[in-house]
Amino acid sequence: MGQPDEAIGQAQRAMDSTQAVYLINARASRSIRELDAVLIRDYPDLPAVRHFHEQCRELATAGRAELR
Repeated sequence: MGQPDEAIGQAQRAMDSTQAVYLINARASRSIRELDAVLIRDYPDLPAVRHFHEQCRELATAGRAELR
């Protein structure tokens, strides 16, 4: 709306907020889960894929525990 400095300031405040960090982490977490699903579907017998899958499960369990 013709005030780029104000828009930039608002965006920077939003990026610094806890809510923004949560949203960024949620998106990253979703991407990791999607990658895990593809890998475990396409390469279930690879040890590295199984290890990654277990790490994802552990992180998901830890994340649910944090929400309590």
